[in-house]
Amino acid sequence: MDPTTALAGQDAHPWAAVPYLARIAAAWAVGRTREGGAVRAQLLDLAGDHEAAVTHCRAAAEQTTSHSEREHLLRQAHRTS
Repeated sequence: MDPTTALAGQDAHPWAAVPYLARIAAAWAVGRTREGGAVRAQLLDLAGDHEAAVTHCRAAAEQTTSHSEREHLLRQAHRTS
């Protein structure tokens, strides 16, 4: 069952949306780590929210201690903007 049916169907079980909500919660939790910020930036870019992608990419770059990773994330932010 797709999320639209689970959430919009009148005969849907009240708990039908729980698996989809769990995925959403997990996706938000991913953004709370340095690596998660980079992942979130890529997902936002794919979703078309380029401004938010750049913000998360730059934030991840600020948090890393690796010079090469920082440079990569900053280049990615520049390409996205």
